[in-house]
Amino acid sequence: MEHPARSGAAEWLSRWRGRIVLSLFAALLLVGAWTVWKERERRNRFFFKIRLEEAAGVTIGTPVRISGIAAGEVEAIEFAASRRTPTRLLPVLTLSIDRRMKNAVRRDLRVEVNRPLVLGDIALDITPGTTAGEPVEEGALIDLVPAPPEEGGGVFSNAAGKIRKFFSPEETPAPASP
Repeated sequence: MEHPARSGAAEWLSRWRGRIVLSLFAALLLVGAWTVWKERERRNRFFFKIRLEEAAGVTIGTPVRISGIAAGEVEAIEFAASRRTPTRLLPVLTLSIDRRMKNAVRRDLRVEVNRPLVLGDIALDITPGTTAGEPVEEGALIDLVPAPPEEGGGVFSNAAGKIRKFFSPEETPAPASP
């Protein structure tokens, strides 16, 4: 005849083993479903990059809005050399946008980092480009940093020269002594 304490312990252990196996199976099922869902969501996304002069406060996961409508998020942040000053690194943001909004993303778009005054989260606001602008291809880089001024010319160089000339003291000839 078996001891009563042993049969109770064996029954308890058997019950817990079943619960543990069932819990592990449920956890694996949830992880698998989450992985499939994330991959499916990724396929419904359109990715492209933008280079900005500055992106203070932007982090991975920062919301992206197109014309005020939630469209995606910042997927990655890296730094690349500036065209103007090759030794200066500028932020390059990889944006993940809902594929249904792909037509609003044109090469002549404008981007603004929207920082709330008091409370709220930072967002990247995109003003869509015009129908005259070319659509952006998957993975393209849109450089929103102003081009360097041309050597020896350009509107700003000429204007700066005129302003300097206006404010600089002119050399006036000394009056002739009698």
